[in-house]
Amino acid sequence: MASSDPALEGSAAESLLGDWCRNPTVSPREPHAELLDPTTHDVWLAPEPMGAAELAALAVDPPLVKAGVGSGAMDRAGFLRSPGEAVDGRLRERTIGGRRWQLVARPELAGGPRREGPARILLVHKHHVLEYDAGREIELLVLPDGARFVQTTVPVGERASRRLPDGWRVERLRLRRTWTVPLPCPTTTIWFAGHESFQGPLSTLP
Repeated sequence: MASSDPALEGSAAESLLGDWCRNPTVSPREPHAELLDPTTHDVWLAPEPMGAAELAALAVDPPLVKAGVGSGAMDRAGFLRSPGEAVDGRLRERTIGGRRWQLVARPELAGGPRREGPARILLVHKHHVLEYDAGREIELLVLPDGARFVQTTVPVGERASRRLPDGWRVERLRLRRTWTVPLPCPTTTIWFAGHESFQGPLSTLP
């Protein structure tokens, strides 16, 4: 099976495609919904697009709660395995409200997210691969120590003015070729207002 080593680059990263495409998120730039089990911290994603109105109408049984809806910044995305699994393969699935839901992530929620000014920082256990098309302009969040994080979700609704902690900055890059990004596990996720996030840290750049 393919490795989820974040240090992969070039043709090695491209070799992941055959594995992560078996668990794709359909049209990731469209809205997608997530459910959270607060007893296990398991996050269940609807792999097909699902908007806020449909999620609001969905009946879920305890202990599940509705985590919300977000839209991805990437052109393609998929998962190598569910959290806690030893090898890559099909994700754990369940059916709720006539919809497929896949176990994709398990955040470290004890004590809540760490805060840096307006940013919330959370470690998430997941095996996530992203892909950004050639010709696109992407945003990278750069921390004072030089660590870089790629924009993974975009703000929901009208974009508010993004406020950054002191010493943080955003770089914009135009991709010359398609860029495949295996995120590390655990992934550091950095959240701003409107469900916008940057994730990494990145071990290689495009």
